[in-house]
Amino acid sequence: MNSPDSLEQNPLFHRILCPVCSGGDLASTLLIAYGDLKKKKYADYSAIGISRETLLNVDRCNSCGFVFANPRIKPEHYSRIYNESKALMYQEAAPDNLASLERGPLTRRLIALGPLLGLIRLHEGITKPYFLDIGAGFGHSLSLAHAFGLEGFGIEIDEQRIAHCSRLGLNVSTITELDNQHPSVKFDLMVAQSVIEHVADLQWFGDLIKRKAKPGCVLYVNGLTPDIIDIERRRGEYTNAHFVEHINYFPIHTVDKFMRERAFVPIDRTVVTLNGRAVIAPKLAHWIVKGFKRLRRQGSFGRYYRYAP
Repeated sequence: MNSPDSLEQNPLFHRILCPVCSGGDLASTLLIAYGDLKKKKYADYSAIGISRETLLNVDRCNSCGFVFANPRIKPEHYSRIYNESKALMYQEAAPDNLASLERGPLTRRLIALGPLLGLIRLHEGITKPYFLDIGAGFGHSLSLAHAFGLEGFGIEIDEQRIAHCSRLGLNVSTITELDNQHPSVKFDLMVAQSVIEHVADLQWFGDLIKRKAKPGCVLYVNGLTPDIIDIERRRGEYTNAHFVEHINYFPIHTVDKFMRERAFVPIDRTVVTLNGRAVIAPKLAHWIVKGFKRLRRQGSFGRYYRYAP
């Protein structure tokens, strides 16, 4: 582990205890050179001291089962992955074409946002819900939110994406700017799509969703499970299991534990797609879908929670 190419020697990185249960009983499950992962187009991590020979380690917590990259980049250097390591991507793309760099189409955003509206409207008295997109990207979810009549805000770490959203007239900023400009705003709806697997400081993320949520707020979060590592190992190509940016892998019981400790309780519904439309399944369909999921390993999850302090 302490070879010259190990992140143990990199001052921008550090080892941590389990960020879900704070346990220290950790076991290394994978040690792999960065050069053995599928490269992200335009990404150059030399700015943070990672080369093809750099060894990346993955730990499993023996107490709760959470799987995570360890060492990982220190939170104070986290933004460098997105604002330095991906500089070439933005140099080669015209400003009007930036959004095409994000592969997730609008329909994928709608799968989360449509049912979210149905869940929040179970409450009476909310005429114009306040919506927070955590990791707003190029503004796809916020554009949909405005179409649905929501009062939308977004937070983002990538400076180029913030600038793109500003050109579209969307209210996207860093979390510091949101806190300074709108210190009292709390939200009825929040989404964190393809975000939690990236977060270097999960305690920060947990504190964020708790302090920004109104009682009864509905949160949608999706991410990766440890199964994706085994799936891609068998496939012979690590793509989503990318231990520089994707550093958190949640078994479902661990994401539920993490959320419950912050007063977010799982909503007993499953989202299914029927004829291209996302709907909230009734309880019978929920158990049918759950049964099918047991038959095959899942590399990702999508969960709805309600804030119940």
